[in-house]
Amino acid sequence: MRGYQTHEAFWADVSMYFKMIVRAFILGLTIQVMILLIGLYGIQGGLNNLYVVGTQTKMPSTVAIKYYTGFGGVFSGNYIPVEPELQGYAKNNTKLPVDVYRNFVDWLTDNAYKNTQKKMHHWFYLSFLGYIATVLYLVIFISTSKKIEDEKFLRGAKVTPIAVLNKKLAEEAEKNPLSTLKIGDTILPYEMEPKHLLILGTAGSGKSVLLNQLAAQINQRKVQNQTGDRCIFYDLKGEFAAKQYREDLDLIFSPFDARSLGWNIFNELEILPDYDVIAKSLYLSSDPKDEYWYNCAKDVFRTGLVYLKMNNKTRNKDLWEFFSQTLEEIQAAFRTLPLSERGALKHIDKGDSPAAASIVSILQERIQFFRYLVDTDGDFSFRKFIRQSKNNTPQPNLYILNIEQYETIFKPLMTLAIDTMIRETLSLPDDLNRRIFFIIDELGTLYKMNSILKLETVGRSKGACLICANQDLGRIEEQYGKANLKSFFNNFNTNITFRIREPETAEFLSKAIGEQQLVKMMQSRQMSPSEMGDRKSFSEQERTERLIIPTEFQTQEDLEAIINIANFGISHIEVPRIFYKDRYPHFVMREFAPLATTPEPETVVAEEEVNKPVEAEKKADKFDLVSI
Repeated sequence: MRGYQTHEAFWADVSMYFKMIVRAFILGLTIQVMILLIGLYGIQGGLNNLYVVGTQTKMPSTVAIKYYTGFGGVFSGNYIPVEPELQGYAKNNTKLPVDVYRNFVDWLTDNAYKNTQKKMHHWFYLSFLGYIATVLYLVIFISTSKKIEDEKFLRGAKVTPIAVLNKKLAEEAEKNPLSTLKIGDTILPYEMEPKHLLILGTAGSGKSVLLNQLAAQINQRKVQNQTGDRCIFYDLKGEFAAKQYREDLDLIFSPFDARSLGWNIFNELEILPDYDVIAKSLYLSSDPKDEYWYNCAKDVFRTGLVYLKMNNKTRNKDLWEFFSQTLEEIQAAFRTLPLSERGALKHIDKGDSPAAASIVSILQERIQFFRYLVDTDGDFSFRKFIRQSKNNTPQPNLYILNIEQYETIFKPLMTLAIDTMIRETLSLPDDLNRRIFFIIDELGTLYKMNSILKLETVGRSKGACLICANQDLGRIEEQYGKANLKSFFNNFNTNITFRIREPETAEFLSKAIGEQQLVKMMQSRQMSPSEMGDRKSFSEQERTERLIIPTEFQTQEDLEAIINIANFGISHIEVPRIFYKDRYPHFVMREFAPLATTPEPETVVAEEEVNKPVEAEKKADKFDLVSI
């Protein structure tokens, strides 16, 4: 059957091309005939007004026919009858041979007929120019067919060629000399930076390569242009610290890293409302079902901070030891506070209740990291780091390392640090020329932060720039919920998507980019065994389809991405293969004091010595039982 279909399709195509050539030939032939008729019309007018030279004798119209055809009649043979009007000039001969007749006529008209014949030949040759139209007909339709697309864009989203996109971005970037961030030849205009950048892609697709290139360009710009730009890196692998860290300027915060800053939570508490903000940051539930229990734990933690501050116990060790007490001891401490600060007591007044046990469990779960901060107190403050900026002077970057091996321990602390800096940034005066970059690798590894959504919506006026990289959107949806995920994604005006293997994220991104409406040329065929070749028909249909289908995200090569910049367009981009070497260790483990051993009392030792024979006998008895 397939062979028959191929055979019929071939002959149908041959038939259609043959018809096109025939029509082109007919067009040329028609033009040729028209040229000949125009020429003959002019020639005929001249022949109808010929006279014998020097006389008033008009040449009969039959002379032209006989002259050019050489035909004098059915029974005349090779002779042509001479017209009566001309017989006197032919010495009364009524017939002349064909050649003689022609010479005779040329003699009478001074070669008028001979010259006319040359004109007729000229017009005949000229008429073949009509077949130029045949060639043009074929060329026009063949060349036009190459330009005609099977589909015509009507409305909706559209993929912009990368060269066109780069030209539009370059024109916008010329408005500000600080537009120096580039991805290959693609410039990111300065005004687009605080509109935030989202980078998505699976491991090894090119996210870290791009992040390192952008970080290096930011560092280079603030040195060359003496800007006050700052970067806060959330670094899971220590990769940015290894490649971009500058020992003479930048800062590292990671309690297990020997290079880390010393910090104390009381450095962030300046006024009484700060206690509520810090406590809320630590105890924010991602599940609405648990919100009540987290709010209770928040109240208890806040009250504990107030108690410690009022009693001048503001070391990390003091905080850890306070919340390591029994519930009765914590209750007793709270009862020493002013009545207005005892509100949290109602959550834990019944120490043996399941509710109090749940609250204490949540409370302890979020502050376990303080056990490793007992000897790391220092003067550094995340809030002051944000506030203390100087223009025209290179500012330090802050690397917040949360090495994967210890990620679960410090997840609450890292969330608290970033949330605190974001909130402080949002409290700064408006300044469109300020640049504070929050470069967060894998946002989903942090607890939920409501401030991140506020940073996206109002951070632009503060000069805050969020560059967020994630493998997919699954963990973000898990932390922030489906409704907030849409808002989170919508407020990134620049999206760069590398290969995405996760189907739901690929589907979400495909829908987010949008659809386009097209007019498509549809072809149908009809076949019949009784006819040679099939019959084709063509029709136009409007169709709506995705601009980027999910599988396009899933099958991209390494360092290839789809870029979507609001108001500029969507295109395919390739990140240049620029890699940075490690200049510093990604992580330097600090030294820990060895655990002190507690010697057991002698009486206990003696009892153990006494009990050893008895235990040996028991083991022997068990052995005997087993063996039996």
